Amino acid sequence: MVALDGGGLDDLYGVAVLGRERETRRWLSWSHSWCHEGLLERRQSIASRLLDFREAGELTIYKQAGEDLVEILELIADIKQRGLLAAVAVDPAGLGETVEALDEIDVTVENKLLVGAPQGYGMMNAIKTAERKTQSKTLVHAPSALMDWCVGNVKIEPTATAIRATKQNAGDAKIDPWAALMNAVWMMSRNPEADARSGWNTDDLDRLMARIDAAVDAMSEMGDPGGGGQVLHGIGTPA
Repeated sequence: MVALDGGGLDDLYGVAVLGRERETRRWLSWSHSWCHEGLLERRQSIASRLLDFREAGELTIYKQAGEDLVEILELIADIKQRGLLAAVAVDPAGLGETVEALDEIDVTVENKLLVGAPQGYGMMNAIKTAERKTQSKTLVHAPSALMDWCVGNVKIEPTATAIRATKQNAGDAKIDPWAALMNAVWMMSRNPEADARSGWNTDDLDRLMARIDAAVDAMSEMGDPGGGGQVLHGIGTPA
């Protein structure tokens, strides 16, 4: 499944892809983010850090608003075509053009592929689930310096009966990729099932094997997910 969290041009647009390993049922996560080039000018204190994330292949910096959505839709459409898309979980606030864009690939509320994830105190279950599963190594994130940084920016505020997540410092402390992962954890906790139809033509074995080989190569470039860094503030240490 895929989860999104993004705001305006002063934010990162975080995307989390979360799936279950067939044999072990471990949750395996991969993340990527997008940001507008103007963010580097407005937030010069983190500009060099963002450029490092781009060099590491963890962040895409775009020039024109909408370029990020094009690439995000391509990613979701590819997962959907493989028969692996159980849902797209999003922050219900400020979706706007994202809903329209997802409709183009038939990801809608009506067909139950587009789901709004609770925010604020409603995220408490996802935060606690991620904490426990990270510690038990049943939730593993691909190595990501960007995610490690975002986790460090998260501040967990306890109350008498609940917890909620905020930023350590407003403005420069970005947490959008982490928030996308929490949306994914919330959705995965509901045990969604992907459409079994892969969209791959099994009659054309040569083409099928080529696509499988390409998928294996793409996964190998992600590295060993067991070497991933922390995904929740205060849990684990970066690889």
